[in-house]
Amino acid sequence: MLTKSYLETLRNFLNQPSVRAGLKAVVFGLLILNVQRAEYSSFSILIFLVWAFIIYVTPVQRKFTGLIGWVTLCGLALLMPSRFTLITPQWAPYHVLPEHLFAIIFTVLCYLYICVAAKIFKSNFRLYQVLHAGLVWGTSLLFITGQSGLHPIRATIIGAFFLYGLTHEYFTTHGQKDLRLIRFAAGITAIQFVEIAWVLRLLPISIGYTAAALALLTVISTAITEQYLFGTLRSRFLRYSFFILVISVVLLGSLTRWIL
Repeated sequence: MLTKSYLETLRNFLNQPSVRAGLKAVVFGLLILNVQRAEYSSFSILIFLVWAFIIYVTPVQRKFTGLIGWVTLCGLALLMPSRFTLITPQWAPYHVLPEHLFAIIFTVLCYLYICVAAKIFKSNFRLYQVLHAGLVWGTSLLFITGQSGLHPIRATIIGAFFLYGLTHEYFTTHGQKDLRLIRFAAGITAIQFVEIAWVLRLLPISIGYTAAALALLTVISTAITEQYLFGTLRSRFLRYSFFILVISVVLLGSLTRWIL
């Protein structure tokens, strides 16, 4: 009887939507590791893409389509570890391998995506904002590393394309109906993204902190544009955004090792 009771409890626990979402995300992260360990073999990438497709098509009754966000998430999961190597900070308690860290980051983003798509939690709006910020950070990191490589123009085009799609989806998800206005706002945000990136590239700041600053500026710019489109932009929000920006810039400047 005890064994049956434990099995019933375990079954009920595993049937919870949040737990199922977590298990799917963990498998997603493990497959990212498998792709890296297999040195990006065709078979490992195929398995990853099949699982990504399964996650996308379930659940059937979706509350959030998010095709652009999902394609961006999967694309970043495959591209970022191969293009960028994270250096473990000196204050870290133990060495964290880059592939493990990337797998953890994209596991969390995958979990957020599933939760938003199925509307598992009540705070769906906030979860989507966190997901969007994470995808913007990933795009920024990929873009900055690409700028420092052999094909900066190609990196610029890819980064602008990703950000345009993410911003377009962001405004659509938040209830904006005017498609012409959405396209215009997304285009302006993408142009600002490229301009800010090229300015930051001239500063003697490390790649990781440059990407963080770019993501922060882009998220703030998107939020200001959104409130302006809805006619809810207030001076209080501008002051709040400016305060966060100043604090973040000071923090990034103090933490980074300036490269002359």
